[in-house]
Amino acid sequence: MAGISGIGGYNSYNSNIYGKIASGNRIQSAKDDPAGQAIASKQEAQLRAQKMQQRNAAMQQDAINIADGARAGINDYLQDINALSVQAMNGLYSDSDRQAIQNQINQYATGIDDTVSQAKYNENSVLGGTSARSLGMQNFDVTSGEANLDAVDAAINSVNGSRAQDGAVSNGLDHSISNLGTAAVNTEASLSRITDQDIGEGVTQQKREEALNQYSMAMQRRQMDDQQSLINRMFNA
Repeated sequence: MAGISGIGGYNSYNSNIYGKIASGNRIQSAKDDPAGQAIASKQEAQLRAQKMQQRNAAMQQDAINIADGARAGINDYLQDINALSVQAMNGLYSDSDRQAIQNQINQYATGIDDTVSQAKYNENSVLGGTSARSLGMQNFDVTSGEANLDAVDAAINSVNGSRAQDGAVSNGLDHSISNLGTAAVNTEASLSRITDQDIGEGVTQQKREEALNQYSMAMQRRQMDDQQSLINRMFNA
C-alpha cells in the first residue's frame, strides 16, 4: 500500500515540466534550482550592464564621428583662408581686390562658426569652445597686403591635433565595443547553460512521468478493484 501511495504521489512531482518545455527555461521558479537561480540572476544583471556599456561606447563613438566630420569641414575653411591669404599678398592686387578677398575670408570665418553650432549630438554641442575667434580667424585681416600666415598654420594644427586625439579615442572605443560584445556573448552563453531547458531531456522526462502516472493510475484502479472484491466476498460469505 505504501508503495502504491508513493507512486500515486508522483503525479505532483516536477509537474511544471510542461511549462519548462514550452518556455525553454528549466528554472521556472527558485525552487527548481536555488543555486542556479541565484547565479543566473547575477549573470543577467552583468549581461544587461555589458550591453549598456557597449551601447554607451557606441554613442560616444557616434558623437566623435560628428565632431570629426565638423572639424574636417573647419579644416577645409582654414585651408581656403590660408590660400586666400597668400593670394592677397600678391602686390599686383588693388585695395578693392584685397577687400573682396577679405570678404571671402570673413564668409569662411562665419562658416566655421556655423559648422560649430550645427555639430550636435542629442542637442548637445560636440565642439564646445571651438570658434572662429578661438582659432584666431574672426579678425584675420589681409587688406593691407600682408597676412599672419602663422596664425592660420596654428589654427590648422590645432584642428588636426583635435582630430588626431578623437581618432585615438575612437580606436579605443572600437576595442571596448568589441571586448564588451565578446564578454556579453560569453555571459549569455553561460547564462543559457544554466537556465535553458534541454528539450530532448525534457520530452524524455515528460514521457517517463506520463508512463509512471499511467502506471500509478492503473495500480490505483487495481487496488480499488481488489478492495471492492474483498468487500463483496465479505458480504457474500
